Parts: sequence; C-alpha cells; structure tokens
Amino acid sequence: MEPRISKEVVIVKKATFTSIPDETKAFISGITFPAPGKQGTIFGLTRILGKPNPEKIHLSEIINEHLERFHQTVDEHINIPRRFEHVLQAINEDIEKHISSSKKIPLSDFHAVIGVRYKKQIFVSGIGTLHALFLHKTAKQRYVIYELNKQFDHTES
Repeated sequence: MEPRISKEVVIVKKATFTSIPDETKAFISGITFPAPGKQGTIFGLTRILGKPNPEKIHLSEIINEHLERFHQTVDEHINIPRRFEHVLQAINEDIEKHISSSKKIPLSDFHAVIGVRYKKQIFVSGIGTLHALFLHKTAKQRYVIYELNKQFDHTES
C-alpha cells in the first residue's frame, strides 16, 4: 500500500528517525493519508523490535490496512472521532486474533502510534514507548510542543 501524496500543506509533515536500527533487529513502518476535505491527516507509525518475520510484519500491515480503509470510507459528514474509535476497536480485534493464532509475539516488542488530525483537533492512540512530537501553532505564531514519551505504556502507573 503506497500512501497518497497530497499537494496541501499538512501539519503532520514528516518523521525523522534519530537512530536507524539494524534491519535484523527491528522493523519500522509509517503511513499518512489526507483526512476528509483535505482538512487534516490520518497517520500511523509502528516499530517492532526483534528480528522481522512475517508474523511481526503483519502487525504493521493490520494497522496500515485499517488506516487506508478509514481514509477511503470517511467524508466530511461523518463523525470523525466516533469513526476513529471504530477503527481502533477493529485494529485491536485484528491484532488480538493475529497474536492468538500465530507464534508468540511479545507485546513489549510492539510500539505504535496512530491518529487523525482533523480541522483543529487531534485524536491519537498507541502502545509502547514510541516517541512522538506534535507541534501546535498558537495565535501569537509560536509553537507549543507536545511530547508523547511512554504515554501509551500500559505498565506505567
């Protein structure tokens, strides 16, 4: 699945890896699509630790497929937050089925952040310790930086 390239100015512009892992030790995948009416972005970034194999890579494919369907089926008249919740539920169910039917994949090796920025809102979900920064431009033309670092780690108290 190739992400579609949009000519619009998009808030979610790029991701930069400060450390490129050895391909035999991790798998990284990222995807972006324009949101309905070109008023935002649908995005996903996954990192799976350990030697890549088809079972692990399929976790990333599950996310990418659901985000692509989300992109193809939403329009400006759909309740984006509600639809995003449905996408999250479907992703969780498919990942659970995949993990239970394949050889054991430790969830501690699976890190992902997915979301949608639509108009002036952002909806994000994830798992693991994947670092993500979001910049918000204020009315005074300054940026507020929101850092998600271990925000999705379910083992933290």
